[in-house]
Amino acid sequence: MRIVFAGGGTGGHLFPGISLAEELRRRHPDARLLFLVTARDHSYGNLEKQGIEVAVVPSSGSGPLPKRIASLVPGMACAFRLLRRFRPDVVIGLGGYGALAPVASARLLRIPCVLLEQNVMPGRTNRFLELFVTEVECQWAESAVFFHNRSKVRVTGNPIRAGIQRRDRAAAAAQLGIDPAKRTLLVMGGSQGATPLNESVFGALQFFAEEKPPIQFVHLTGRADVERARAVYESFPMPAAVLGFLGDMSLAYSVCDLAVSRAGGTSIAELTALGIPSILIPYPYATDNHQYLNARVLEYEGAALLIEQAALSPARLAHRVTELLGNPARLAYMARQSRLFGVPRAASVVADRLDALG
Repeated sequence: MRIVFAGGGTGGHLFPGISLAEELRRRHPDARLLFLVTARDHSYGNLEKQGIEVAVVPSSGSGPLPKRIASLVPGMACAFRLLRRFRPDVVIGLGGYGALAPVASARLLRIPCVLLEQNVMPGRTNRFLELFVTEVECQWAESAVFFHNRSKVRVTGNPIRAGIQRRDRAAAAAQLGIDPAKRTLLVMGGSQGATPLNESVFGALQFFAEEKPPIQFVHLTGRADVERARAVYESFPMPAAVLGFLGDMSLAYSVCDLAVSRAGGTSIAELTALGIPSILIPYPYATDNHQYLNARVLEYEGAALLIEQAALSPARLAHRVTELLGNPARLAYMARQSRLFGVPRAASVVADRLDALG
């Protein structure tokens, strides 16, 4: 079996492909897997160590339209050459502008193609590439209305890493250096747009400091803000595990009672797979405001609260967090509703579809 993964540009596109690659490697140890990535993708170093091949395809998802169109010429030439050499059985489009040239080239070479779609509102690239593919594997049933041919759409969930699971709370807390008995808030900003969320949490600490019993934090700040965040927490002081990045997210998920998060497709897939209640603050500059649409679906079903960034203030954030952490029955209900959207075995479900195509 030979499979090509194509696309990227943000972690939200990359991580489902990496999760699916791990599942396929588990099923087919001898399979050859190739990721065709963009020049700005930096999350593939570990793949090469696992024997998964990586190549860069020229693409430009930003800038003036003439620049983006012009980048298709070298992108198509490069993708066409790589696909002819690799001879894949199937090409998987991960979304993002980086998927355009490889999937279009695969169509010209008559190679079956599948798309992964993480958001309620499909990305513009996937809406265009639908014309060229056999199936579209979606996280949300609500996505079907945005595609012309709904018969191609399968609601499979969004692949997440096999290691994303609830572990023993006390053991996870010990690794993070926090108290397993305290109510714990997880704050995570996703692969982009973390700083405004961090600032709101910093401002809210003065309100949290007055809470009895006290709460503690696992705050994933992004690498740019980690040193400042540690200084802010120490100035109160507030019990917190402050990390720029956490490779083993199961540690954070295992100790938290509530999450404050952006509303990207991958973050939501992980939160719902584990039934974690959340306050979602969509990244307001996401294409087509797709994070807002993701969050709105979960809020409508009672799995999350939605606060738009324009309406976010430290006082409001603190009020919502303390209100929920002080209401165990409400948190339990939100957790149950969250699980309704979760597909912990999504990578296996999508792999089944690929095996059927093969």
